[in-house]
Amino acid sequence: MRIVLRYFGSIMCGFLLIPVGGILANLIDGLPGGRFYGEFIGGPASLILLVLILPLGKRFALRMDRWVAEQMGQRALLDLFKKIDSFQLPRIENAKKRHGWTLRLWPIPDITKRMKKLTDEA
Repeated sequence: MRIVLRYFGSIMCGFLLIPVGGILANLIDGLPGGRFYGEFIGGPASLILLVLILPLGKRFALRMDRWVAEQMGQRALLDLFKKIDSFQLPRIENAKKRHGWTLRLWPIPDITKRMKKLTDEA
């Protein structure tokens, strides 16, 4: 639980502050203030926070792979990943073809990156 809070705690606080700011803008300036806040401040802030949090999810998944490798053995986890990769499932193969912004923002690393990360740390 502590690891999850370490990665996502500050960004989740940012997500929680966005509606609070909208409520305050609505209370202070009425409907036009709330609408302005939602269109020009809340929307872009949500998008920026989303772009920041998705790569953190990928790092968190790789860290969890490392933790699982410590628990069950690195060789066993690598064998499992190789077995999954050998099935050539469409979802796994499509993940390998991602590039550009899709690759950067996708919150789950592809299986080759997961295997590489485990073998790099050995």
